[in-house]
Amino acid sequence: MFSVSESHVSVCENVTLGTLIYSAHAVDHDSDINSRLRFTISTDNGDNDQLFEIDSSSGQITLRSHLDREVYAEHYIIIVASDSGSPPHSATMTLLVTVLDVNDNQPVFHPEEYSFQVLAPVPLGAVVGTVRANDSDATPENSHLTYYLRNGRLADVFDVRSPSGEIRTKVVLSRDRASRYLLEVVATDGGVPALSATTTVLVSVYDANRDGVMPSFTQSQYVFSVTENQPVKSRVGVVRSVGVDEPQYFLLSVNSYFSVVQDSGEILSTRLLDREDVDLHRSVHHYHHCFI
Repeated sequence: MFSVSESHVSVCENVTLGTLIYSAHAVDHDSDINSRLRFTISTDNGDNDQLFEIDSSSGQITLRSHLDREVYAEHYIIIVASDSGSPPHSATMTLLVTVLDVNDNQPVFHPEEYSFQVLAPVPLGAVVGTVRANDSDATPENSHLTYYLRNGRLADVFDVRSPSGEIRTKVVLSRDRASRYLLEVVATDGGVPALSATTTVLVSVYDANRDGVMPSFTQSQYVFSVTENQPVKSRVGVVRSVGVDEPQYFLLSVNSYFSVVQDSGEILSTRLLDREDVDLHRSVHHYHHCFI
């Protein structure tokens, strides 16, 4: 029989393989071969025999596969001790393994980049847009997010609220001050050490009297096909916009494969393209009077 019928241990999810989790103890009051015990993990309770390994002689349980707190917070292991008699007798005990959360998931922004358009004048304290990130860690300590602006020179113009992710103005915005602002917003979690992610936010300021209708692309998505190994500066395709007379196109984020002609919206390759290296490229399109 086992010394206890139930037991409980707590293990961090990042514990290394082979770590000793628990030692089971059982005794058999028979003599000689009838008292010789063999320990096993029951296969009746899921895949615990794949996650944990037990030494058949000592009853020591070690970690066989990596744990993940975000998948399973607890594991119930049924340990069986069988004697060597004929017929054999057995006893069982239950071990509850609680998996402790570790800050092993980085925040992720959805979408990866943002673009907001506001009509001037924008009053003090107005919300120009909201960014969102999430953290898939299990506990509030590791998944709680705080937002802040990385580019300090714009900290006098905008403020990012936590935990809402709202971007608010700290001054009155007008076209005379600037027509666009490129912000870097950081989301950091509460783990130790903390993990973070950064997104780019483009805020475009429009004047109803000067700009009229806000610009927009003629398509929500452009798909271009190009043959690999074409010369550098080969034409990939063209994006078009409506709403302004003289749109200007820009890449919102750094791209080492493509560039855009500012006045025409023509997309050009900036290096040799290799399908075996990358077979699909994605780019988020924006505009001031048009950004890509």
